[in-house]
Amino acid sequence: MIKEATYLGKIINVDSNMIEANISEVTPSAAPIIKGRLYRIGQIGTLVKIPIGNITIYGMVSSVSNTPGKVNEQNQEPDYGNKYLQIQLIGERIGNNDFVKGVGNYPTINDEVHLVTEEDLKLIYGEYKEGLIEIGKHSSSDNLPVYIELHNLILRHSAILGST
Repeated sequence: MIKEATYLGKIINVDSNMIEANISEVTPSAAPIIKGRLYRIGQIGTLVKIPIGNITIYGMVSSVSNTPGKVNEQNQEPDYGNKYLQIQLIGERIGNNDFVKGVGNYPTINDEVHLVTEEDLKLIYGEYKEGLIEIGKHSSSDNLPVYIELHNLILRHSAILGST
């Protein structure tokens, strides 16, 4: 899967709710174009996925960093070495089942980390069903509508907030 356009790198640290990934040097750019859509790598708040067999674990980038390496002898500038992402785990999908918040299966060292595509976002957030109304577009994709269940909106206390 390393040859896939969505490949970012490998996991180097696993904690109970956070993982750390080393971005690969073979990652083509900080903003690759996949299937005609521009994706951003290393942006706080972007989603990533860790495919492990029939389980896909999803996480959100919470921190981006790099570590300075040795000084480049030709131009005397520091080589900033590897780039790292800290990723907060948010949920998983087992087989063809729906996305579930929370993680019951944890990744391990050297598991691959990939970008989340628009198809993945649809699996996480769902698609239109009867009784839903569209209220806007998802912040990470101009093509992904966001829905709410009209029945629950009317029957429960609710508020719609926004900035002017």
